Amino acid sequence: ANAATATRRIRSVGVPIVSYRGSKSQCEVAGLTPNRLYHFRLRYVGSRSSSMLSNPLVIMTAPLPPSVPVLIDVSASSARIKWYPSDFGAFKFLLQLRLRSSSTDEVWSNMYNGLDNTWTTTTLTPDCSYEVRCYCANFQGHLSEPSESMIFNTLSRKDGFAQTAGWTARTISQKFSIECTGDVCVGDMVLITERLFVSHGEAFDGSVLTRSGQHSTTATARPRSAGRATTTSSRQGLATVSVSSAQSTTTAKTAGVVSITAEHGEFIGERTIAACVCRDNSRSLRERNGQLSSTGAGRQRLLWLEVVWQRGSCEACKPFEPRPGEVLERRQEHLEQFEVFRTEW
Repeated sequence: ANAATATRRIRSVGVPIVSYRGSKSQCEVAGLTPNRLYHFRLRYVGSRSSSMLSNPLVIMTAPLPPSVPVLIDVSASSARIKWYPSDFGAFKFLLQLRLRSSSTDEVWSNMYNGLDNTWTTTTLTPDCSYEVRCYCANFQGHLSEPSESMIFNTLSRKDGFAQTAGWTARTISQKFSIECTGDVCVGDMVLITERLFVSHGEAFDGSVLTRSGQHSTTATARPRSAGRATTTSSRQGLATVSVSSAQSTTTAKTAGVVSITAEHGEFIGERTIAACVCRDNSRSLRERNGQLSSTGAGRQRLLWLEVVWQRGSCEACKPFEPRPGEVLERRQEHLEQFEVFRTEW
C-alpha cells in the first residue's frame, strides 16, 4: 500500500527521526521539547519507489508558561513587576494588565511586549486593584499558556506621598535590611555608598545618563548652583569629579574620561544613594562571551541605577546631588567595594 512518511530533524541530531508512517494526510507528533526549532519533511513511499524529501516545514514549539509575576514595588500611581521564564527559556514576553472592580473585571490589555523580564508603569490609578499576568513567546511569535495571575493594590495618594517623603538616614537602614553578596539583580532596590573627589571646585560624574537613557557626551559639568552651561571635554582648565568606591576612582579629565587614583582629587565627602536596578548588560555579555564566572561578571557587568533617594555627608556634596529619576551607570565590582543592601520583595 502507498504511504507517506514524515520526519523531523533536530539540530543536535545528524540523522532525521521518522515520526510517522501511514496513509493519512496529517499526524500529531508528541514528545517535543518546548521552545525548540524543528524541521519537518515529507516523503511519498510507493510500492516500488519513493519520492525525494519535500521542502522543510520549520516550526518552533511554544515555550512553557512563565512564573507568577512578582510585585517589586508599588506606589499610588506606579508599580514595578518582575517575572521569570520557565525551563527551556523564551525569546520575549507579553504582559497583560486589567483593572478589577466589584461589578465586573475589565478586559485584558497588552502593556508590555519585549525582551526584558521587568516592567515599570507610572500611569496607574491610586487606591485601585489590578490583576497582571504574563506570556512567554518564542522566536516565531508563538505564545505559551498564560501564567497564574497576580493581584495587587495601589496605594492611596496620601500613603504614596508618605512612602518616600518620610525616608531619613535612620529609617532607610531599616528598610534596606538584606546585604547583597554578588547577587544584585535587575529589579532590586539597593542602597549604595560612594566617595566624591573634586578637582578645581567643579564636578562631573561620568556615569550619568539622561532621562531618556542615552549616554551624556559631556566630560565636565557644573554644580547646580552655577549659572553657566555644561562644557564639553575640549574645553581646557575645567574641573573634574571622581566617583570612588573604596580603592577605585572613575573620573573625567579635560582630555577625556580616564581612570585615576584618589590622590588626583580632593575628597569632599560621601553620599548614600537608594536606587532601583533598572537594567544591566548581562544579555550582551552572554552573547559575546558565553557563560561568565562570578568573578568575571563582577568586572564586566554594568548596572543602570535609577535614583530614588540620596543624602550627602556634608554641605560640599550638595551641588553634585543626583536628582530622583536620574540614571547612573556603575560597574558591579565598584558597588561591592562598599557594603550594598537591598529591600525585600
